[in-house]
Amino acid sequence: MGRVLVALLSATLIAAACGSTDDDAGTDADATPSVVVDAAFLDEQVALSWDPDIEGAVLAVVHDADGSSVWSAAGTAPDGSSPTLDTPVRVGSITKFFTAVLVLDLVDDGLFELTDSAADLLTRVSLDPAISVRDLLRHSSGLPDSTEFGDFLGSLDEEPERVWQPEEVLASVEDEPLAFAPGSSIAYSNNNYTVLGMLIEEVTGSTYAEVLRERISEPLGLSSTYLPPFETGPAPFGGFEGGTFGGTTVVAAIEEP
Repeated sequence: MGRVLVALLSATLIAAACGSTDDDAGTDADATPSVVVDAAFLDEQVALSWDPDIEGAVLAVVHDADGSSVWSAAGTAPDGSSPTLDTPVRVGSITKFFTAVLVLDLVDDGLFELTDSAADLLTRVSLDPAISVRDLLRHSSGLPDSTEFGDFLGSLDEEPERVWQPEEVLASVEDEPLAFAPGSSIAYSNNNYTVLGMLIEEVTGSTYAEVLRERISEPLGLSSTYLPPFETGPAPFGGFEGGTFGGTTVVAAIEEP
């Protein structure tokens, strides 16, 4: 979809024990890890996943339970730069996790319920009243995905700098019927979270970027996490070029725990 793809892994290491299974073998305290995740191991894994014939980059990072980090990278951005542990990158669909946390936080505040009809909470877009907030969160709404119909993806490639408004994204599939009755099945659709972003704005009376900053970024000290182009921050590594969904994906650096 773009010239560069940054693969990002951030995880807490959990060592798998491989001790004796005898009843009198004692505890797992003396067991040895089946895999030691160190710099050499990550270098090996990155090499296996990296194709030098394809322009792009791979960055793998593991945050250990003791607070230490190991990482490995291969490849470069179009400008020749290589990713490092401090490199901000677009997080792509991981933006959905931020959105889901914000929605659940607003539910905790009593602003609406997961069982509420999303149509009752929105004025900017018309939805089937049977679609609940929960349906949007778990992709059971039946909403079609703009990336699968018409020339939407082609438009992203033709106008990579264009900032798409949520209404414009949804309008690209306005003539498409629901894939199924809300709640009756599950099918991944980016448009579920486009709608949730709009819902967050309508319910709070603030922009998504403001709510993201107030409820997640600032409380957690995520100083390199922001929503371009609605906020400014460190320039992200040259990834997802030619199609950024109007810049509506979060940019975040891997920050030390």
